[in-house]
Amino acid sequence: MEIPFYLSFKELEKNYPIDLLRWFEYYPDSDEVDFLKELVNQYYYCLEYDFTENKLVPDVMITLANCIFPYHEKSECRFIAAYENGKQKKVFWDENQNVFEWKKISMMEYAQHIVKKIQGYFKANATGFAENETLHDYINHREIITSDELFGYRIDYSLHQTTLPFLKAYIPLQGETLNASLFRNFNFAIVRMAEFIDQKLKSLQSFEWSIYHRVKLQAQSQLEKDGDNNNTIQAVSYIQKIKVNGSLQAWGYILTELMDKGYIEPQRKNGKLNIQGTAKMILDHFEFTKEEFQPSLESVRQSLFTQNKFSSDKQNLFRIPSFRQLEK
Repeated sequence: MEIPFYLSFKELEKNYPIDLLRWFEYYPDSDEVDFLKELVNQYYYCLEYDFTENKLVPDVMITLANCIFPYHEKSECRFIAAYENGKQKKVFWDENQNVFEWKKISMMEYAQHIVKKIQGYFKANATGFAENETLHDYINHREIITSDELFGYRIDYSLHQTTLPFLKAYIPLQGETLNASLFRNFNFAIVRMAEFIDQKLKSLQSFEWSIYHRVKLQAQSQLEKDGDNNNTIQAVSYIQKIKVNGSLQAWGYILTELMDKGYIEPQRKNGKLNIQGTAKMILDHFEFTKEEFQPSLESVRQSLFTQNKFSSDKQNLFRIPSFRQLEK
């Protein structure tokens, strides 16, 4: 189940009981805390912790690697230094010797950039959307999203996945114009939305999963990291997912076998198998190369255990001994 991403507090509050009921229909073995954890995952990116005021504040921003000097093999340039307000800025190079700097932009600007890339793709190929297609059909199109120009932003596909709930809620189905007023209203609403979610968790005695707790810990960790690396030049470093070939159904079966045979520990809750948590763990660490778009959490969940549709003939091709047999 894909939980709607809301851009206003009133929408979140009004639809909360409806979305929770649908959640239980999909996941009858879960509880309200599981549902709230998913909401935390959707919204915590849009906030930061203010150490001075000890509170959450809006941070509907994203930090991207911005190419300021593309490498050319015949270039005579040997050194680049970028200056701002009389001070040299930190720059870094990738493996292709392109020169970058980190740049933080609003999610509205990021959404506009994604729309521009999609529209530019179709203009360059002199084609248009097929019948019944919209911008949303291409928001996560890997070839379009990760295509590079000489100058400008380089989009990390894994990072892009975290922005999809917002993009689907904010980007219109057609056209190139975004609603600036809608974005401003979301900036006003996001703290109140976080407080609503956190209050629900607090009432269920699960405040340790709250947005406040998560964002604060993340800010403290970043503060310590910045202190340790104060005099070092930053490098491009995103955690790369493990790329796996083959269908989602095949990997669902293989991973289920490895868990059943004791090689991989699945997620558990109160001693019982947590299929939802296990599916999220898989989605967080694996990139499925056969899929044009990365599968949804629900698709991964359905590929595991009893709902897997991998044929018996193909299942018989796998012969995996149990972990205990090999360890004897």
